Amino acid sequence: MKLTFTIFFIFIFKFSFGQEIKVLDFNSNAPIKNVSISIDEKFIGYSDDLGNFKLNEGIGYTFISFSHLSYETLSIKKEHFNEQIVYLVSKPETLDEVEIEAKKKYSVRKAIFGGLKVSAGSNLGWNTKVVTFIPFKEEGKITKLTYQLVDMLGVKGLKYLKFKANLYSIDTLTRLPKQKLIKEDIITSNKNGDRVYSLDVSKYNIQMPKEGVFVAFIILSYDEYDIKVVMSKQGQICATPAIKTRVRKNKEKRFSLQCSKGYFDSKLNYKWSKIDKWNKIDDYFYVMGLEIDEARK
Repeated sequence: MKLTFTIFFIFIFKFSFGQEIKVLDFNSNAPIKNVSISIDEKFIGYSDDLGNFKLNEGIGYTFISFSHLSYETLSIKKEHFNEQIVYLVSKPETLDEVEIEAKKKYSVRKAIFGGLKVSAGSNLGWNTKVVTFIPFKEEGKITKLTYQLVDMLGVKGLKYLKFKANLYSIDTLTRLPKQKLIKEDIITSNKNGDRVYSLDVSKYNIQMPKEGVFVAFIILSYDEYDIKVVMSKQGQICATPAIKTRVRKNKEKRFSLQCSKGYFDSKLNYKWSKIDKWNKIDDYFYVMGLEIDEARK
């Protein structure tokens, strides 16, 4: 039985353009980091470790949104937004959000994949790239990349939309993606709506690195999607593919990084950067992985 809770958004405002917004937990008053902030569904950045984010003076918009995996999304119309502190209310726990990963047996093939415990989905903005680190377990050839693509917030069809896939080596010093292991990103889509979408990469003959590897999930640019935004249960969201997330356990070796290249220039035009600036996600990781053909002993 699913337990349903009614959530009321409560927030206090004291904001003026050019000043920092501080995002806090409504119950604990603690700062919330990695809150995704968007204006009119265009991603503009994340709150820092102290929950702060600076909105540039003079940006025109209709509404501003604050979203985080662990909190209810908050969208505020511009005419109602004139404060400096924003409070988010944590999401209630529900009994039917627990899923068990399907197990498959392979003769000489082994799947390395993040199982699901407490999980949700994440809808990403255009030109956003996320990676999940897969630690080394066995020697062998990487044959498939796997993704848990989902519909979310009452919107049907997100899991069918196209995206790009790739693999990255890891910089052992910085723990950041180092270089692509497949020269060109692969454009693909989950056409059949499979629960676990598998992409065959066996032709690239990539051996599982002993340092581990990043699996990449990349949202295409704004112009490459026919429909730009859709209406969900929580307001408008980007019409881009959504991927499952899983709460990260203590000492969990898997972790995810996110990179969004969107920014505003000095004339307040939305631009795309050529520089990858990766942000580590501490609380959860994106559920994607790989399959290998184990090296015969």
